[in-house]
Amino acid sequence: MEDTNRIIQELVKKLDEAEQRISQLEKSGAELRMIETALRRSEETLRYSEKKLRDITSSLGEGIYVLDEHWNITFMNEEAERLFGWTHEELAHKNAHELVHHKRADGSALPAKECPVHHVVKTGKRFVSTEEVFVRKDGTVFPVSIIASPIVEDGRVVASVTAFRDITEHKRLENELLKAQKLESVGFLAGGIAHDFNNLLQAILGNISLAKIYCRPGDKIYRRLTEAENASMQATDLSYRLLTFSKGGEPFKQITSIEGVITKAVKFTLSGSNVTCEFDIHDSCHKVEIDEGQITQVIHNLVMNAREAMPEGGTVRVSAENVAISDGDPPLEAGEYLMISITDQGIGISEEDLQKIFDPYYTTKVTGSRKGSGLGLSICHSIIKKHKGLITVSSRRGTGTTFHVYLPAHKPKVFEEEADREMRSGRGRILLMDDEEIVRNIGGEILEYLGYEVELAEDGNKAVDLYRQLHNAGTVFYAVILDLTIPGGAGGDKAIKKILEIDPTAKGIVSSGYADDPVMRAFREHGFVAAIAKPYSVEQISKVLDSIDGESATA
Repeated sequence: MEDTNRIIQELVKKLDEAEQRISQLEKSGAELRMIETALRRSEETLRYSEKKLRDITSSLGEGIYVLDEHWNITFMNEEAERLFGWTHEELAHKNAHELVHHKRADGSALPAKECPVHHVVKTGKRFVSTEEVFVRKDGTVFPVSIIASPIVEDGRVVASVTAFRDITEHKRLENELLKAQKLESVGFLAGGIAHDFNNLLQAILGNISLAKIYCRPGDKIYRRLTEAENASMQATDLSYRLLTFSKGGEPFKQITSIEGVITKAVKFTLSGSNVTCEFDIHDSCHKVEIDEGQITQVIHNLVMNAREAMPEGGTVRVSAENVAISDGDPPLEAGEYLMISITDQGIGISEEDLQKIFDPYYTTKVTGSRKGSGLGLSICHSIIKKHKGLITVSSRRGTGTTFHVYLPAHKPKVFEEEADREMRSGRGRILLMDDEEIVRNIGGEILEYLGYEVELAEDGNKAVDLYRQLHNAGTVFYAVILDLTIPGGAGGDKAIKKILEIDPTAKGIVSSGYADDPVMRAFREHGFVAAIAKPYSVEQISKVLDSIDGESATA
């Protein structure tokens, strides 16, 4: 009986213990459920926070990634994924340096111990740079600007965050700006050289022109002088080439026949080559109002391209004819035009290249003697556009290339005299001002040969004083020819204003080696009745002086 009671008591005790254990387990289960709920809420909050962070950082337009203290990636935004080509899952907890930042800007390897982004975690100091490169998933590199900042907790650097931006387009624009600045600098230098060069050519050409007058056309010396004269005019074109593109080069237009311009430019360009030329220039071609130097440059560039397209030799065909545009095809204002066509028998131009050949710095000449700057056709396009014309190209691989240049036809006034009339004897007195003694002297001789009486002055102030003195004494001047640019002194634009105050009927002719100067282009707006670019020949100055007969500055 006692044994039975003892067993029952033990069973009751064990039952109580079991109930207590069950109660404890139930209590623990509830706590576990609470913990699980809290964990789920924390995970949801974390996911929400991470999504919000990704949304915010993705709207910034910059790539962002976070490194832990071991330089492993723990976070990337969408822009970083796009720029790298990697997803966050692919790079998560992997070493960033080994995958995306192991090269320098010059392409050399960047050791991890020298990585400036790593140093941010080591030193706690911010790193800023615009000369880094990152590596994409496909192995290509791209330039970036970056800002890497430390993340500090309890006084200890535990991570770093790096924001970066792809600056490929910025670098391209920067390079283009640098090229433009270089061209501008070259343009200013070329302008000074052109001015001095043209003054020297004026002396050379003036003497040659006078010497030819004293020779008979059939003499050998006459032919030699003619060749020297042509070479001098070709040399003038050299000073225009850089000015046209790098400084804008507005054309200094004069009415002329195109045949001589074309034939001289083509023959000069093909001289010494194995390429021949066939001309087809109609006698009835319209005259055009052009900057002869600039159009010569266009012909030269196009013929040089044709010459280089036929390294084994061949024939360039150059033609000129009148065309009427009425339906906008080609896209020009309706009217009469002169069309110059230059056709080669070369290798042709691919369809892809045809879309780019007028772009600045685009060139297919990349090796050996055919290495090019990519400016030739851009210059042509710029010149023809400023002449209110158009340049087009048609080509196919293996069949050659044809360039068409359209120039507006000149519309002569009813009273306009024939431009190529013979020189007439001059009359009256002319004041010639130029700072170069050699130019003054040859200019004076030319004017005296033409029959004028000449007064000379070396700068604008002296020209004004001389004009005032002689005008007050009753002297009447047929014209004053004033050099535009006088280093350290008053130029022609200032002198003509003072002369017109003395004599409102004075007829001023502006002359300059800067053929593209705004005063030369708009001479009437500055008080002149005509303009002539240096160097000029006896015939050219004669025509200008004849053309102002009856003119006045206030006309």
